[in-house]
Amino acid sequence: MCRKKKPRFQGLLRHGLVDDKHQIIYCFVPKAAGSSWKTVLALASGKWNSSRMPHVHNPRVLQSLGIRYFNHLSPADQRQRLDRYFKFLVVRNPLDRLVSAWRNKMVVTGAYGFMAKKILKQHPEMENYNSTGRRRIPAFAQFAEFLMDNQTMDRHWKTIASTCSPCKVKWDAILKTETSDLDSHIVLDKLPEYQKRMLHLNKREDGEVTFQDRVARDLSVYYKDVSLKAGNFLLRLYGSDMTLFGYTWNRTTHVSSCSVPTSHGSTCC
Repeated sequence: MCRKKKPRFQGLLRHGLVDDKHQIIYCFVPKAAGSSWKTVLALASGKWNSSRMPHVHNPRVLQSLGIRYFNHLSPADQRQRLDRYFKFLVVRNPLDRLVSAWRNKMVVTGAYGFMAKKILKQHPEMENYNSTGRRRIPAFAQFAEFLMDNQTMDRHWKTIASTCSPCKVKWDAILKTETSDLDSHIVLDKLPEYQKRMLHLNKREDGEVTFQDRVARDLSVYYKDVSLKAGNFLLRLYGSDMTLFGYTWNRTTHVSSCSVPTSHGSTCC
């Protein structure tokens, strides 16, 4: 899948974070436990106060903790750290990432209200309402049609291949959100200050339903109403991510699986 090419450092890791204290490079993928892993690095810095500095997504907050963006470094410093530091990224089933982005930005927070209005205008026959019944929101199928019709990309659902350059960087660890409770120790063992406290990386709020069970349920529920044309578009869009990281999707049964076994010998979803 990956072609061997000499990496260009400009734009190589658009979401790369550099922790010089622990000699770690982390490329965060939105909607793939990014907030949790940023918080892990913030806590490991020994400087973070959640009451005073709650926004781990703020570059200034991260910089004050000694965590810098990779693309803010000079090419020479980038090359040096790529050669010496431990590099990891966390991935997630791209079809599930898309559901999570829709739920968070359209349903829960309404942060993308401007986009919701555009979608409802284009597809009024598919409108829905949020839990309070006061705000009109696009159904997920509506959202998928909009992405197909408008080719609208956003960092919250951009492909991992375009964000973290998985073929151009020799990663030391690629963790899956679906199995982070099993695999996160690979990184946490390098952060003694963190004391190996987990941040709900692989559980729902109720603490009972596993991430894998939730993924299976959500994909079955939300993708059953997605048109064949839109579904095929999404498979083409995320095809490289699914191939690179071992995810598969059956359009007929709406069942997703992971063909790459975990370090513990089980499949990831």
